[in-house]
Amino acid sequence: SQRADGEWMLTKATEPVRTRNPKESSPDELKALAAQSPGAHTFRLMDATAANTHPPAHHKVVAKGFLIRQPGDDRINTSDLQSIAPSCSDR
Repeated sequence: SQRADGEWMLTKATEPVRTRNPKESSPDELKALAAQSPGAHTFRLMDATAANTHPPAHHKVVAKGFLIRQPGDDRINTSDLQSIAPSCSDR
């Protein structure tokens, strides 16, 4: 979702996992990720509009990029962002 200050946030995110391909996801990978339940993490999406024209608000998405962990400000510098379901609660 987009905050009032224009920053994009990834909410209800699962624990991040390392990938060998920070760009596109395979169809099998997308199918497996779409089946996962929402998580409890929140990440600020850096360069979200550069990775994909506009992130779909309130969609279940796959965000790939470089993880930056800082107390109270975990971020993903996005290299790819894809919608995998029209609702965050979809499994």
